[in-house]
Amino acid sequence: VLSFPPPPSAPPVTITIIDVVRAPAKKGDFPGLYSYSLPNRVWTNDSRHMVFDTLWGSQWGVICVDTKTKTLKRLTGAANIHGLASLIVLDVVGNNVLIKESTPISTHQVHLVKLDLKESEGSVMPGSWECVRSGVPIRDDKHRNALADCSFHVASIPLDAKEPSSNALEAIVVFPKTNQPCPLVLRPHGGPHGGVATTYNWEHAMLLLQGFAVAAINYRGSIGFGQDALESLPGNCGRRDVDDCMATLKHVLAMEKDGKKLIDPARVMVWGGSHGGFLTTH
Repeated sequence: VLSFPPPPSAPPVTITIIDVVRAPAKKGDFPGLYSYSLPNRVWTNDSRHMVFDTLWGSQWGVICVDTKTKTLKRLTGAANIHGLASLIVLDVVGNNVLIKESTPISTHQVHLVKLDLKESEGSVMPGSWECVRSGVPIRDDKHRNALADCSFHVASIPLDAKEPSSNALEAIVVFPKTNQPCPLVLRPHGGPHGGVATTYNWEHAMLLLQGFAVAAINYRGSIGFGQDALESLPGNCGRRDVDDCMATLKHVLAMEKDGKKLIDPARVMVWGGSHGGFLTTH
């Protein structure tokens, strides 16, 4: 929503550019805008397009909003080499965007993206990508390579279809490189209206390098999954979010590779702060 200072004799003018999304039509569709803050500069040269990041499910995604057509396109392509990487805007100058990319098992790369703002079909914003810096902040090849040997994926946790927003429970599950069942740390986020994304997290990296698996949970009520999912938690704190944590634990404990369990059920811990600490005490 953009509000413009009105002339002295006219009422304020409010224009809705991107409306609230109650629920994505299908998994992976745009869930609405969920940005903690905007960069100092978001406008392109034509003063028509805005570029910024938003939480899109369990990923940070970069979007380009056309304020004239009231449409948006997502920036993907050369930078998102892992498919599930998170992208965050650092700065916008002219039609150039500085973006950092990371995953739970790879540290930040910084990319310079030159946008092609010509009107085009599709939901992806075209542009050229150039990596200008990599390996931030770990400069130790030993630790960087050890992290690269780990694995992660975004798990959709099954719930009863009768449950509200039953398709809005996800967890980012990261595994160390090991041939033995490993201990697990469940990590519910704070908020409760916060979220976790597929970004590099030094705390999780430390646990991985010590042989722990980590399951970071986006329980119902997390941002990035639509307004209905967000509003399903108030009045149900201590029940719905706890149920989601337990459903995630059950799902992760059942994971196997080559017929062998990945997690040791006798070594499970919970770690959280703020609302995540509230969930930990349950």
